[in-house]
Amino acid sequence: MSNMDDVFKQRLAWVLNSHSIDNEIGIPDYILADHICEYLRSIQRMTSELHRHMGVKFSRETTVIQ
Repeated sequence: MSNMDDVFKQRLAWVLNSHSIDNEIGIPDYILADHICEYLRSIQRMTSELHRHMGVKFSRETTVIQ
């Protein structure tokens, strides 16, 4: 995990906390942020696999999280 991922995850946790989303569902903000980041990585992998299957070149520059 890169420093950029850590910063993104910390900011996401802050946003979740500042809107009391963590309190509404009873899960700490940092756990929610971690799972959201994992979900985004999963979508990136799925998109990459789909592009390979379809014969489309996939550029790392288009990803949300490295």
